[in-house]
Amino acid sequence: MGTRNLISIKSENKIKVAKYCQWDGYPDGQGINILKILRGLDFKKLKNNIKNIQELDEESLKDLYKKEGIKTGDFITLEESKRFKKRYPQLDRDMGAEIIKYVEENEFPILFHQASAGMGNTWCQWFYILDLDEMTLLVFKEAPFKTIEKENYDLDEVEIQKEKALKIYNVNLLPTNEDFVKELTNIKTK
Repeated sequence: MGTRNLISIKSENKIKVAKYCQWDGYPDGQGINILKILRGLDFKKLKNNIKNIQELDEESLKDLYKKEGIKTGDFITLEESKRFKKRYPQLDRDMGAEIIKYVEENEFPILFHQASAGMGNTWCQWFYILDLDEMTLLVFKEAPFKTIEKENYDLDEVEIQKEKALKIYNVNLLPTNEDFVKELTNIKTK
């Protein structure tokens, strides 16, 4: 189901990854996928590899498409989209919670295009933040980021409003999948 969500990783007091996902944003979808990944994650390796993130601007992203022989513009074919996704899976909206595992498993420079539009609450319905500084998973039903009053901004400028979290979990004491879903679906939002 198309429940839009944003999965972020915070490290060294900065959002390093903010990955928009098109599908299954509910706790019983991407939420459970995140729990499953966290239970088997090598956090030391993730913390090390997240230092390899290289953010792409719009021009650099277009250059990647050109490198793959894809013309940028209003439309690319399904075949071109599949080819690009195979080469750069971390840039695809289908990656979802797997983005966490992807960063953990890849030591080479990891390219990301961080669209700040996903930081707003106008079209994302769930937000998950893995905070590697505090070793917590924060879950939000509304945008957790303090509004920045300019169109283009750096992720270093993003401030998380923890008080908006529905729940904050210690990654070393995660609930069962069933308890996770039950806890988050029984919380009344304001």
